[in-house]
Amino acid sequence: MIIAKDIASVWKKHRLELLAIHQSETVRKIGARDLEHRYTDLNGVNYSGFTSDMSLPVDRLGRLYSFMEILMKGMTVAEDEAIDKAITDALESGLKNPKEKAAAKIGALIMEREKRRKMVIHTEILYNLLAVQWIREDEDPATFNNEIHMQKVIQFQKEVGEGSSYPFFQVPELKQLNSFLKMSKEEWDAFWNESLIQQKVLTEALKTIYSSEQGSKKFVTTSTLA
Repeated sequence: MIIAKDIASVWKKHRLELLAIHQSETVRKIGARDLEHRYTDLNGVNYSGFTSDMSLPVDRLGRLYSFMEILMKGMTVAEDEAIDKAITDALESGLKNPKEKAAAKIGALIMEREKRRKMVIHTEILYNLLAVQWIREDEDPATFNNEIHMQKVIQFQKEVGEGSSYPFFQVPELKQLNSFLKMSKEEWDAFWNESLIQQKVLTEALKTIYSSEQGSKKFVTTSTLA
């Protein structure tokens, strides 16, 4: 029980608690009914997006910013870490054996990193950008669930594999990548295919370096971003 002389003193003393109570009673939790339908996948599962007058929940917004930062690098976290590991291994090998062409290998890896920054598009990162903003019919819009997120990424890859990447990515959620939305289908397809080629080139280059530096050690990379 709160005992006070007047309401002003109660407000002054319990302002934060009262505001919390007010917010819990007046702010309605975002539900699937508040979103706009965006896509129905091959399994009949529906995905929805936030309307233009809605803000992305904080949990999802933080993830979105993280994926945008990764997009600017032009490579996934796994690829970035793999290059760092290859540089470290080449450096250690060069210190142990001066005859090893460590400087050349390190230089090639640094050049690859710079090239990837200019690539602009990375197919896997686009899947993640979309997955964090599209809400599957069985998930909570306000909460980021990593397991569901990765399931969506895998499903989106299947969707594009069965159809075309061009219409799939011409959506409001990618409006921050406006240059892509202005591309013709032919320009997009060429850009998309080049991105896939460059991802394979990097993987093969890292495998080559690892095989020469690590002997029997096997190079392993993962596509997981989240």
